[in-house]
Parts: sequence; C-alpha cells; structure tokens
Amino acid sequence: MGQSQGVGALQWISEHCMHARWILKSDDDIVINVFSLVAFLKYYAAWETSANGAPPSKLLCAVWWGMPVLRGTGCAKWCVSMDEFPNSTFPTYCSGCAFVIPTYLAPRLYNAFFRVRFLWVDDAFISGVMAKAAGISHQPLHSLYELNHHLIEKNMIYGNRLFCHHPGAAGARAKWWPRIVLKETRHLPNSSEEVYS
Repeated sequence: MGQSQGVGALQWISEHCMHARWILKSDDDIVINVFSLVAFLKYYAAWETSANGAPPSKLLCAVWWGMPVLRGTGCAKWCVSMDEFPNSTFPTYCSGCAFVIPTYLAPRLYNAFFRVRFLWVDDAFISGVMAKAAGISHQPLHSLYELNHHLIEKNMIYGNRLFCHHPGAAGARAKWWPRIVLKETRHLPNSSEEVYS
C-alpha cells in the first residue's frame, strides 16, 4: 500500500500533536498572514461552537467541487489512469495551496487511509477521498485567498486575504513578511483585530 508525505504527517500529528488546536497545510509558494489566520480561527471556532454547540468539524479551505480527473497525454505530471482512479471527477476536496484542519479530526482522517484505495494526487486523496470516507466535509473560504500575487498589497496588506499564492523565488515572498508584521503591530487599516473582532 502506497503512502504519501501528507498521510505520514497525519499519522505523526495523530501520535504527537493532539495538544494543538489546528493543523495548517500549505505549499511553499504561499504567503500567509499568520496573525490574521490565528485571529480568524479564534473567531471561527467561537462562532461554530456557539451556532452548533460543538467545535469546528470541517476542513477549512478553498474548495474544489466536481474537478475532472485528467487523462491522456496533455496533462503532464497530473495525468491519472483509469486503473489509479476510475471515476471521471474527484470527490469534493481542498485546494492544496493551503488548508486548515481541526486537529482532533486528524486521527479520524488518518484512519480512513486504511479503508480507501491509495491515490498519489495528495490533495485530492487526503482532503477528498480520505475526507469523504471519514465523513468530514468542507467549509469554503474562497474570499480569504488571493491567487494573483500582483494584488498582494491591495488584498493582503490592505485587505483581509489570509493566503496569497506567490510563485518564484523565496526571497520575493519573504519581502512581504515585514509588511505583514507592520500591518499587525501598527494596526494598519483592516488589521486582524478590526476584521475579526
């Protein structure tokens, strides 16, 4: 049975990190305002608990619905054969750029690995195939993502975006960190305390 890094991470988290409240998975080309993310998760958890009388129970992410499985020769490294996954679409899953999991769901998600057929497309497998088998659904947060890095200043520094896709060299992403810190420590317009309090 195959196993991905993501599945291995879920096992390790389930065995060693259950004291944490949240798990954040992100790609290395994502700029994250961790201050606003923490503020948002605190607000979201309080709202969810108040509304439903229970802690958050969904994967928080930009959700992909009905995504087609890529076949043939024009999909480069993302081609999936019928033998690997016979369905024409993936189950609902999270964009792999960044998503958040309530930590208490990690063992449930990890245990689903043993009840499903392995698929090497990590994001679709963990947050789609495994999540479906575990009975875990998704909370869409599309408005908190910025996929155009040319809009990072407008929508992350002066807006409410938590995640921004920023391709290219790591140094180009790192230069935004002081601006994020300045936003949060100097309370620029739309700082996390103003947005989520």
